[in-house]
Amino acid sequence: MLSPELEKPTLTPAEAALAEEPKFEGGQVGHYQLTDQLAVTGLSRVYSGINERSGEIVAVKVPEDPISRKLILAETVLHLQNSGIPHVVTVDGYGLSNGAPFLATRLQEGGTLVSEIKSDEDTHKTSVIGELINELEHERDKTMAVQSGTEELIDVPALMEAKEAVVMEHLPDVKEELEAHEDLKSTEAIEVVVEAAKESGLDIDADSAMARELTLEVLKELPKEPVRPDEAKIIQLSRVLYGAADGLDALRKRGVTHRDVKPHNIGIDKQGNGKILDFGVATRRRAAGSNVFGTWAWMSPQAFTGDIHPTNDDFALAMVAYRSFTGEMPWRLQDDPEQQHRHMAETPVQHPSIVNPAIPGKLGDVVMLGLSRNADSRATAADQRDVYASMTA
Repeated sequence: MLSPELEKPTLTPAEAALAEEPKFEGGQVGHYQLTDQLAVTGLSRVYSGINERSGEIVAVKVPEDPISRKLILAETVLHLQNSGIPHVVTVDGYGLSNGAPFLATRLQEGGTLVSEIKSDEDTHKTSVIGELINELEHERDKTMAVQSGTEELIDVPALMEAKEAVVMEHLPDVKEELEAHEDLKSTEAIEVVVEAAKESGLDIDADSAMARELTLEVLKELPKEPVRPDEAKIIQLSRVLYGAADGLDALRKRGVTHRDVKPHNIGIDKQGNGKILDFGVATRRRAAGSNVFGTWAWMSPQAFTGDIHPTNDDFALAMVAYRSFTGEMPWRLQDDPEQQHRHMAETPVQHPSIVNPAIPGKLGDVVMLGLSRNADSRATAADQRDVYASMTA
């Protein structure tokens, strides 16, 4: 998710003349052979790659345009100034390729925290709805394998129109009807959805591929029960968050505010330790009322107003912890940053140990303190780290 507003460096005429997208021919950047694209941020692209000199597996960030060239240069400087800090990603190399800067950092063998959280969600198939989705997808795959080249073509615009009608007009009724079945079968789910479509004036054959695909789309829109980590998982996540908190505390002592703490930017090494990734919008500045940076779903109230202060990172870390330990966000996400800021100011947060009783009280307490709207009373990264340490001792 992009920030609501992104402060962009001013380009010189010479830099503006280089406005065409940088070319990285042959998948080669310096002495790094690029392999798969990992992410596109809007300002840069990140690839997995191999250091041809050492064989090290790395993540290589390359710019999208002249503005991101300046940002990558600034990011490289910050990385090098803070190299060697435990629990902060290690720089493997940097340089210019075809006139554009690149930055290579060590790729984390355990992926990122977001992949760890999603792996729980993706494997949580014990619900009836999850089992139905699996069954319908299996039926689709089996049909396509048997009838390859002859399967019914789906009218995608018509499918999306039917989905919108059912979801907008009948989703609560569909949910209630599905829950009324004690031993729900996929055929019964299809009948329920097709009947709802008919009530919206749509004539869909229950035996058609369209009915199956519509049912799949509608089932995926039903509210999902969040996955609540058990005690063993909480200890595992605490180990990751300990590393993230320790890295942020070390950066804070060096005057650096990360400004984009979120699960995507917390890596996990092969020992299961957390590391802070991506200095793309990090800064040494302290300011009030500047332009807004970061990902607004994870922002503190002060960050929404453009204030730059390390306590913003403390808050974001507590947001990440709440999501990791409870399976849900402390505040429901709104449609835009202004609504989100207002919603956070007006809506109380439920204590994480109430949401998930497996969370020890001391852990829930420090997360709640980290989410304090008052920056002066907020649990710091160091405070949070100390509790995570006690969880993993």
